[in-house]
Amino acid sequence: MPVDRAGRRAARIARAAGNVTWWFGLALYAVLLAALLVAPLLEGSGYLVSFDWNAFHVGEGTGPPAVEMRVSMPNDLVATSRRLVSPDTMRAVDPELEDRAQTRLQFGTRQRAFFYAVNLTALAYLAAALLGVYLLRSLLSDVLAGDVFTATNAKRVSWLGWLLIVLGIAGPQLEYWRALVILKQVQLSGADLSPADPEAGVTWLLGVLVLVIAAAWRYGAELQDERDLTV
Repeated sequence: MPVDRAGRRAARIARAAGNVTWWFGLALYAVLLAALLVAPLLEGSGYLVSFDWNAFHVGEGTGPPAVEMRVSMPNDLVATSRRLVSPDTMRAVDPELEDRAQTRLQFGTRQRAFFYAVNLTALAYLAAALLGVYLLRSLLSDVLAGDVFTATNAKRVSWLGWLLIVLGIAGPQLEYWRALVILKQVQLSGADLSPADPEAGVTWLLGVLVLVIAAAWRYGAELQDERDLTV
């Protein structure tokens, strides 16, 4: 079923935005991977790379690469906690609470295996997001080619919905378990720290809406097949 002029214009704009997002995401993925690999080599260079669970930051510093995470602690200890220390300085060097109000922990580590292992979640999360962009680009390409209501496109919309649900639900849980593993490994003392509670966003709700659209798309594909058979 061909789309009208306004629909094609909207599809072109959406595909252009998808292409920009796709190539930007690939570039970001390459930069993230490169930063992860070279971060331990930058110690003493004046640049310090710190990794959150789904992002990284570059700042001034001469220490080892840093690991960041959201943590929680009892309210009565936030303002009075002693300086954090680690029995294994290879794992956690000069740990400190970066912002006590938000209880975000940052510490450097010289143990490369530990550093790489706890930050691979960033690559997995970004890869899942890139998969969603790929599905959307493929869908828009078929729409511009005139193949709108097809079984393949219905599956793509359905996969996109399920991907959004998985990212919305599993993302916060992944962040929580990453922080839990890190805290158990570094064994910091000086404050009673625990991973921050997972905060689920609205991504999963958007995924449910996309699944509803996928069901309607599937029905439209069936009607298109019937129409093609009667022509």
